[in-house]
Amino acid sequence: GAIASSLVFFIATNAAHWAFTSMYPHTVAGLSAAFAAGLPFLRNMVAGDLIWTGAFFGAWFIASRAGARRAVAKVFAKS
Repeated sequence: GAIASSLVFFIATNAAHWAFTSMYPHTVAGLSAAFAAGLPFLRNMVAGDLIWTGAFFGAWFIASRAGARRAVAKVFAKS
């Protein structure tokens, strides 16, 4: 999911920049140039999305495990 969202964002923003500005000619060559100009940023965007996704879901996993441990401890404390 993280890689797919990075690719969709890359395609959408570069195509929009090509379509709505006059920086690139409105031809297939211009669209290719717009995508080529954005390629140096794609690697860092994918890496950042993967790191953020790992941190977010890793924190959720750790928090859910801690909550489960507390629930088990409460059950045993009552008996």
